[in-house]
Amino acid sequence: MAQGWHRIGFPVGYRKDRLEVISERIAVSGSRGLLYLYPCRCSCGREKLLTAAQLNVNRSCGCAWEEAKRHLPKRNRTHSGRSTRLYGVWQAMLNRCRRSDMHNSHRYHGRGIVVCEEWQHDFVAFHKWAMDNGYRIGLQLDRIDNNGNYEPANCRWVTCTMNNHNRGRDTKITAFGETKCALEWARDLRCRVSDSTILYRLRKLGWDSESAIATPAFGHKVPARIQL
Repeated sequence: MAQGWHRIGFPVGYRKDRLEVISERIAVSGSRGLLYLYPCRCSCGREKLLTAAQLNVNRSCGCAWEEAKRHLPKRNRTHSGRSTRLYGVWQAMLNRCRRSDMHNSHRYHGRGIVVCEEWQHDFVAFHKWAMDNGYRIGLQLDRIDNNGNYEPANCRWVTCTMNNHNRGRDTKITAFGETKCALEWARDLRCRVSDSTILYRLRKLGWDSESAIATPAFGHKVPARIQL
């Protein structure tokens, strides 16, 4: 459902909890192409520009959390784990999605990746999810769907090796006059192998990009340059 809305767009008048889309979406230029922003009005009267991803996970402009927080006991508004590694993981996750001045912001903030409302303001909720889902020292936070948001259903704890492998799929490859990541090339009709095979051929065997993409897996001999 969320993916369908993301492709089609949110119509004027669309409502989700306290948010309402009040005019047509606006296209702005981002680091990875056009990014669509939706002018929204919250029931509290505040107006904000939100991406489709933010509309999928947020239920207010932030006022809902502020109201709920006022009714929480003081001990539940903070957490004693500020000096822990897990707290640092939580902060780093928030910074990647909120700040445009981070060195890797184009992979998160620039693509409209957001943190779900449950985790945005509540380290306790993130801490509980982490403990219930296999967190231990040495593991890293990873999104299952690289185009999805930081939310319980799309996150897991993985080893550094596995995380680096997943990031490798984002490596930009230029072929046939186009530039795409390995995972996108693997979905291209001209491709004959998996994304991991493409990267192996490029990094370990030294193939040119077009041959690495379009040559079926029939051996490791470097073929002549393919013309399509």
